[in-house]
Amino acid sequence: MEESHFVSIFESVASEVMGNKALIGRKTNLFYQLTLNRKLELDVNTAAPARGTSAFQTDICIFELLKGIKFPRVVIEFKMGISSHDILTYSTKAGKHKKIYPCLRYGLLASELDYIPNRFFIHNENLGFLHRSQELQE
Repeated sequence: MEESHFVSIFESVASEVMGNKALIGRKTNLFYQLTLNRKLELDVNTAAPARGTSAFQTDICIFELLKGIKFPRVVIEFKMGISSHDILTYSTKAGKHKKIYPCLRYGLLASELDYIPNRFFIHNENLGFLHRSQELQE
């Protein structure tokens, strides 16, 4: 299954659960740190996070629209399979994002896993879920 098929599944689920408050972002940038300059002002445009300016790109982000502000609620990263390196990398990335967005749920969806490997439980600290896409097809 391709990422675009999953996007449409998540769009319909998010719309069902959250109604018109749900927005789906593809290749969305989310902040991993916010710093102040010498005038005690943020150095970044908080309305438009950009890669290379304290933001990491995510595959899919489900936002909740609150008073005109897109508030990130769920991030899903897509992988074919997962290695220990993937788990360590995405767990660290999730942890950095959760420092800025504490209510964020963050996880992986893997398309070619027969089972969830033990290394996920050993190396993971910040990912809330790992889902096998085969379970979605059944």
